[in-house]
Amino acid sequence: MSGSCLVVPFDVLLICKSISHIELDAEYYISKNLIPPLERIFNLVGANVRMWYDEMPKFQRIRRIEGRDLRDGSARDSVGMKKTLESYMKSSSCLVCNERLDSEVPICDGCLQRRETSILALRTRLTKAERKAADLQNVCRSCAGLAFAEDVRCDSMDCPVFYSRTRQMAELGSTRAMVQPVMKTLEVTVEDWSAW
Repeated sequence: MSGSCLVVPFDVLLICKSISHIELDAEYYISKNLIPPLERIFNLVGANVRMWYDEMPKFQRIRRIEGRDLRDGSARDSVGMKKTLESYMKSSSCLVCNERLDSEVPICDGCLQRRETSILALRTRLTKAERKAADLQNVCRSCAGLAFAEDVRCDSMDCPVFYSRTRQMAELGSTRAMVQPVMKTLEVTVEDWSAW
């Protein structure tokens, strides 16, 4: 299907495992799949669903997909990950406190000054994402009767845990790519200061 936005669900999941920042095209899905049946229903009572949707405010989300080195501001690529427009955009909020940023550095000046607290907050965020992914892996292991260390190879598209696990693994990869370079730089700087 040339020019189509349609992809088989299993293909999306395979792509999500290798590229953590892929998202569904919500605009396409809403306008092509949801609005037509709603139009047929609400046209009976004289409501224009398409006009209502077109007048609604739309929000564009921009996700951070990689961390930056605090010392030189350079982006760190994930191995084998293709560059996208999003990867060139700077973060608009601090990774630690979500304060608005005006510089290239991914954390604010206040969080830079409180390095130990910032490291703890970032490590907590990463640990929480890892724990959530491990919990979902354990649910799948339990269902499939697998031992603790065995790799989960379940691909049952009828199971809601499968989609949750796949989404969480992609989110974990994104969180790692975003947080680990910043944590590493903060830890090196703290170690340099503690040598004094």
